[in-house]
Amino acid sequence: LHSFPTRRSSDLTKGGAHSEAALPVPGEAFGFAGQQGMGLAVELCDPGQDDELWYQWLFEAEKLKKAALSGAGQAQQSYDLYITDTPQADDPILERTAGWHSQYVIIAHHGPLPVPAQLRVKNLAGFAQPVSFLYHNPETGELEPVAEGLEPHAVTGHYAAGELEHCSSYVLTTGRPEAADGGLAQPVCDYCAP
Repeated sequence: LHSFPTRRSSDLTKGGAHSEAALPVPGEAFGFAGQQGMGLAVELCDPGQDDELWYQWLFEAEKLKKAALSGAGQAQQSYDLYITDTPQADDPILERTAGWHSQYVIIAHHGPLPVPAQLRVKNLAGFAQPVSFLYHNPETGELEPVAEGLEPHAVTGHYAAGELEHCSSYVLTTGRPEAADGGLAQPVCDYCAP
């Protein structure tokens, strides 16, 4: 006899037409998953084809458990994990990436996540070469590398964009930012987990 492990995660998926550009995840969901020793997956599918996954957040069970999010303060907050590839016209990331082959990853929630999460992003821009995943730092106005040399998974076409602790405006691109001294920008941003 073969035994299969019990699935120990809770999944939230947004499919169908995205008439409402929101994917709110209540703080209680993180707390519940942590108390149950489960991970949490939050997925956003193609609005035209529910079975095509575009974005996936993965919150690890151990990190949720350690965070003890069932406390009164965090449980009241909701995190809107909706992602769009269309920045607002006044988003500075557009100016910083002008002329670059780019796919934007604009997260509705701006600020820290309750625990760090892995983010997977579908190659919707049709990149044929390795890309960089960059964070737009609103304090400095600079683009900071989160990960470089990313290639999409051969089967799913998703990039493992890395572990994020903070939500904001990001971009997958073939362009490379330069630091003020002409060298490459620092390899890790302040809001990204080591």
